[in-house]
Amino acid sequence: MNSASLVSGDNGKQLTLGFTSGGFLAFNLANFDVKQAEELLLAVELWGINCKRSVELIDYQQNLQAIGKDDRSTPGYTQMWEEELGRRFSATTFVPLEPDQMLQEGRLKIIRQLASGGLSAIYLAQNKGSELVVLKEAVIPNNTDVQAQAQAERHLARESQLLSQLNHPNIAKVYDYFIEDGRHYIQLEYVNGADLRQYVKQNGVPPVAQVLQWGLVIADIVEYLHNQVPPIVHKDLTPDNLVLCHDGRIVLIDFGASNQFISKATNTIVGKQAYIPPEQLRGKTVMQSDIYAFGGTLFYLLTGKDPKALSVSHPQKLVPELPLEVDEIVARATAFEPEDRYQTANEMSVQIKTCLHDLVIGAT
Repeated sequence: MNSASLVSGDNGKQLTLGFTSGGFLAFNLANFDVKQAEELLLAVELWGINCKRSVELIDYQQNLQAIGKDDRSTPGYTQMWEEELGRRFSATTFVPLEPDQMLQEGRLKIIRQLASGGLSAIYLAQNKGSELVVLKEAVIPNNTDVQAQAQAERHLARESQLLSQLNHPNIAKVYDYFIEDGRHYIQLEYVNGADLRQYVKQNGVPPVAQVLQWGLVIADIVEYLHNQVPPIVHKDLTPDNLVLCHDGRIVLIDFGASNQFISKATNTIVGKQAYIPPEQLRGKTVMQSDIYAFGGTLFYLLTGKDPKALSVSHPQKLVPELPLEVDEIVARATAFEPEDRYQTANEMSVQIKTCLHDLVIGAT
């Protein structure tokens, strides 16, 4: 399937699917109820990896949840997408390390677990008896295909090497990558502070000007990563991976390297569902995928709520007093198709600066 379009005719809306073989398949949506139409378009979204969608279809797809919202017995499009995502990308649990366990012949001591889920865990550890570091752990199930495992291991080693060469004041440093007892570890700089999700939960939604200032920092981080050779696409840019340090700096603390390693080996997916753009779900991640997650992060900071999965985000719907220009920045960043978003983080930064300038001028 290489194309999907929606046209309106005398008999209602017609969905037409085009195939690389040259054939076509047409569906009259008047013959479908809301739930059936949602399921059909969900299948197109999940399995049409190289499918080009028409503007009319994208608009219709984005309005599906609103169409079905009055029917409480029918799950919305977003809910069905999340349920399908959970079925397709399930993970096997593993037993995390215990406090006081030693690694690398006693050079690393586990202090406590910071997070755990599926096939990975994150720990606070002590390096050589003094320096605190973060240790990210990933495990491959025993039943993983040998070839897939070898490929994933090469990927993780290569990505860890690339990340260790980064030098940016707002990115946590990668110190080391090693394998021990069949588990794969990335050693990262420990950054003291609350991540932006914790900050919002503890302090409430920050002022708009503050969010825009943070947005400029995040844009600079993303632009730096994308300008690497080869470009580094983060794939997991969320409020959970950005820490507000005690000195006021915003620092990116996690690159998702071991998450990507697990996704290669076990068919799991990187990123919190609400921040994953459609093309990343289809396995076609591009640099604009980080722009989508960036827009979702701004949405959270402006509203205190996660964005709806697989949708264009409009924070003004939840916070009516937000300036329209701010809403437009987030909406464009989270456009359904990559080509409709900001093409670079720098382009988005220019818009944020303009909006911040207007906000400051308006307040004086």
